Amino acid sequence: MQAYEFDDMENEVNNDIILYVDVVGNKYPVLNLPGRPKALLDYTVAQIYQVKTKQINQAFSRNKKKFPEDFYFRLTKEELEVVTVCDQLHKVKHRSNLPVAYTLGGINMMSTVLRSEIAVRRSIEIIRAFTLLETTRVIVADDKWDVITAKIIAAVNNNVEKLKYDLVGVKNQVQELTQRLVALEMHSITRKELSRILAVTQKQYLIEKNPK
Repeated sequence: MQAYEFDDMENEVNNDIILYVDVVGNKYPVLNLPGRPKALLDYTVAQIYQVKTKQINQAFSRNKKKFPEDFYFRLTKEELEVVTVCDQLHKVKHRSNLPVAYTLGGINMMSTVLRSEIAVRRSIEIIRAFTLLETTRVIVADDKWDVITAKIIAAVNNNVEKLKYDLVGVKNQVQELTQRLVALEMHSITRKELSRILAVTQKQYLIEKNPK
């Protein structure tokens, strides 16, 4: 299975890279890496099934055919650096081999190959925990979407109101400009009329001053 490639994965560690599920009263870290299905590290699976990590790896190696590609993936060095920031997974950082993470299908399969009653019982709890995790995240996502949608609508309404206000201002400016044009036109006519009157008056004055 090909890993998701990115340069600054460490910056994503606080962005839901590590989730948590509750299994029989204890919280365990779930890997939520970009481009990967949700999974438990082999170290975590060993803790839940109450066996050593070595036993998990041996069971995986001996029953490789029972674990198709969608049942597991091996972490890259970059992914390992990110997930081991989590205190519960810090011990895994210095392992000689890159660890394997198991998806829900792989976790269930591991419970069968281990042939352990505890593993079988715990696998059922893990299924319930994963289901609850997904349900909770969907609800949270819906809530976040509602908040985002409300903010978008509010922003649009504010912009619409601002646009209305700007349009009123433009309308007022157009009316004012029209009034000024009308006034200027009237003023021009008045000046012409005044010039005519002055011309007539001057002519009349000359006639009166110099009668024939």
